[in-house]
Amino acid sequence: MNDKQWVRYIEGEIDQVFRPLFVKGRTIFSVPRALFEVRPRSYSPRIVTIGPLCRQLEPLPMDSCKALCIKEFLNRRNLQLDVLMNHIVKDSEDLRNVYFNLPKYSKEALKLQLTLDAVFLHEFLFFLSKDCSPDDEFCGYLFSFINSQITLLHMTRDLFLIGNQVPMVFLKRLAELPNAEFPVKDMKFHLARLVWQSNPFCISRMDRSSMHEDFMNVMKGMSMLDHEHLLDCLYLACVQMPDGCPGQEFNRPSSRLPTACALSKVGIKFKARKGNTSVIKYRKKSLVLELPRLAVFEETEDILRNLIAYELTSKEAGELCGYVIIMDSLIKTLDDLAILIKAGVLVNHLGSDERLLRIWNEMCINISEYSSEKLEVMTEAIMKHYKSHWRVLYNEFCSKFFSRPWLWLSTIAAVLLLAMSALQTVYSVAAYYKGG
Repeated sequence: MNDKQWVRYIEGEIDQVFRPLFVKGRTIFSVPRALFEVRPRSYSPRIVTIGPLCRQLEPLPMDSCKALCIKEFLNRRNLQLDVLMNHIVKDSEDLRNVYFNLPKYSKEALKLQLTLDAVFLHEFLFFLSKDCSPDDEFCGYLFSFINSQITLLHMTRDLFLIGNQVPMVFLKRLAELPNAEFPVKDMKFHLARLVWQSNPFCISRMDRSSMHEDFMNVMKGMSMLDHEHLLDCLYLACVQMPDGCPGQEFNRPSSRLPTACALSKVGIKFKARKGNTSVIKYRKKSLVLELPRLAVFEETEDILRNLIAYELTSKEAGELCGYVIIMDSLIKTLDDLAILIKAGVLVNHLGSDERLLRIWNEMCINISEYSSEKLEVMTEAIMKHYKSHWRVLYNEFCSKFFSRPWLWLSTIAAVLLLAMSALQTVYSVAAYYKGG
């Protein structure tokens, strides 16, 4: 690009640029660059894009499925496409108050794109309600696209990426249409089931005895269609605050804990609790640090990273960031990891402890060290016990003196020199008086 071309380019940018409006209610963001650079693939869709922020030039496997979904949906309800578009996306300009840095699409293109995505989500949930059966009269056609457990897992993972979202109100508007085969209560049920299956703190996915109880707790505590989007539902399931607890402030510097091995040596034990981050607690009398049980599958790292990115961009509370900072500080070596696995705090389904160690050692890169007041008070209590323990005091003494031989050797030499000087002075004085 020569000078004249550059000048024309800048002049064109000046004419087209507009001042972005700050809207506090925005809830759908692209991933912050600092987080994206650490692990790009954790934030990138694999088989389906939802919404305008993650739209790619290269089509993904489910893009052709969306056209079929909307065709089937329109035929079942005898609707026209433009009528459906106007019902779902009532005002495309309002979307700029929902999406941050919305790409420059025409109104019609944006409405069509979001209608396709909303109907696709509706049909996917409908397909799940039929147990993914290829023989179902209404949604069995989806089996041609979602015909394996791996595809289903990848697609579920894509639906919880930070920028890969559409407002939940679009699904709510679809639910308002006459729909005998897939009523609203069924949609809510399978939305809750999708969130429950993707929640890494819901260990009961592998324990059928408590599966029903945990799932009903999710259903009872959340009204799915009233939240911002799917990732917002999952976030609230992971960091749901207990009743009567005040809101957390995301402005307190965190206090990192010693490693799990170091805490074990001073008598602090670890205990796994069923629940989300709200169950984190330190019991001073019994010296027990209670942490939520986390099941780690192939998709868990991506889910956690997107939840953290969502908290950093959209939430004032630092509950999840505080949790991962605690875990990152506890885990430095395989020995630390073994202690937490033995206590049941981590359940490793990756097949390799080295992979799990790598995940935790990289999880907090480029995340600001902030925490909630509750976690700060807890870490202060732990550090008070830790620093007062005789093992720690002894180790500090040894590390201060014996880790640097020249320091304690010079100290001993100085003491001996001082003692010899004192003895010489005493003998000189004694000899003087004895001679006198």
